[in-house]
Amino acid sequence: MNHFVRAALRAGIVLAFGLGAAQAGAQSTFTMSYKGGSTSACNSTKSISGAEPSAPGKYPVYVHIGGTGESYTGNWAKAAVNNAAANGFVAASIQYDNSSFGSCSTISQRAQCMFNPNNLNSAIAKLCSRAKAGLLQGHRHGRLEPRLDHLGDVAQL
Repeated sequence: MNHFVRAALRAGIVLAFGLGAAQAGAQSTFTMSYKGGSTSACNSTKSISGAEPSAPGKYPVYVHIGGTGESYTGNWAKAAVNNAAANGFVAASIQYDNSSFGSCSTISQRAQCMFNPNNLNSAIAKLCSRAKAGLLQGHRHGRLEPRLDHLGDVAQL
């Protein structure tokens, strides 16, 4: 697929997400920080940009991870986060060292800094500590899914 076609498809998806989020329920935005990086020290301060439903309650957590060179606050990330929040998620985009792809060990270390639930400074620990983060839902690659907690396949954190 050539660059123009990919850019046009991406622009269309961003527009669709943006329109969907604009029509949905009220939401509030938030920013946080965590300790990330490409070494086992996980000692670089990184940012988290998110949104969550304004209504009281507990919601599943959605994390948007941008691709190589993609800004965690870019239009694509904002559209994904806003759409997820509009559909009942505590949603966030996480800044990480993504200027280059790196080796498998580098990628693994970045993931550890972001997703280690036993590290209170990791991105996932910070997100799950939010008052409205309370439902755990399985990963669904490639698209946003509506909440499925009414089916009983959701565990409390």
